[in-house]
Amino acid sequence: MLGGKNYELGIDKGGMLKVGPLSAESDTGPACYGRGEEPALTDAFLLSGYLNSASFADGNVGLDQDRSVAAFQKIADHLESDMLDILIHWRDYSSRVKD
Repeated sequence: MLGGKNYELGIDKGGMLKVGPLSAESDTGPACYGRGEEPALTDAFLLSGYLNSASFADGNVGLDQDRSVAAFQKIADHLESDMLDILIHWRDYSSRVKD
């Protein structure tokens, strides 16, 4: 979660893609934090190499890259697309969204 917002990317119960801002609550967070199964911007930044799991939060917060991969792969599988393409397009889309 960055900037107090978690941008949601997931599949709803009807099998449709859902994209957009999701208010951050105290018990939610990126997949890499070990919370939830849908990717957050933090997951995208981790997989893009913008975050270093060894030095993130002075090394006090472990980031689980495998959970980030699994979160994005779930979306890619549903859309029959490449995980890296989903990651890049969603990260770029999220950077253009204004609150």
